[in-house]
Amino acid sequence: MPISRRSGAIYALSRAAATLLLLLALPSVTSGGIQNSSFRWPKRQLHKRTKSISPHRQCPPLLIRRLPAPRPHPQLVPSPAAAPLSTPPPFHPPGPVNYQPRSNDGKCLNGSEATLVQYLGPVRSTYHFYHPDYNVSTVYCADSFAGKARSWDLEFPWVAYCAPFLGGMTQDKCGKLLRITNASGGMRLIVRVVDSCGNNGMDLDQQSAFNPLDTEGSGYLQGYINLTLELVEC
Repeated sequence: MPISRRSGAIYALSRAAATLLLLLALPSVTSGGIQNSSFRWPKRQLHKRTKSISPHRQCPPLLIRRLPAPRPHPQLVPSPAAAPLSTPPPFHPPGPVNYQPRSNDGKCLNGSEATLVQYLGPVRSTYHFYHPDYNVSTVYCADSFAGKARSWDLEFPWVAYCAPFLGGMTQDKCGKLLRITNASGGMRLIVRVVDSCGNNGMDLDQQSAFNPLDTEGSGYLQGYINLTLELVEC
């Protein structure tokens, strides 16, 4: 026999011997159970391996948790209406400071009729722009009005006097009050003499005297109005 066949036979015999020894070491299993007393399965492990589940065993009933019925939403009760707040009085910004003479209806400041001192007569009157400054220092009567309050200066509309009555314009006539009446419309005003002029009549302040007297607008178109003069006191 060649060397290669001999070695293969030896290898086969050695494997057969090892298999036989392994079979002798393991317990023999029969149809009745485990017979070899030299090897024992652990009882706990054997119990787990041999424990069978009965086909009739039922699963525990499925627990269904019932949710509570939904609570009805509370009805909204309208709250009582709050008492209305008192409305604050409307805000009125302060009016502009009176920097011009006041117009009037031919009466004194307290609303009473002026006392007639002397009727002077008719005169033609033009207008002059004393507004908007009403600067006392530039008029003929500046020296006579020195020390007078500004409120006194603006109590009555301003006029320049140069009529022939009473001997013409002099310092003693500064501050005098005249009641003038428009011969056309009948509108009248009480004015204060503050200046002199050279037209042999009168110059009325256009803003506070001429326009209020010229109710028809004809005086503005022709440049003058016809007046009657009265010397009065308030």
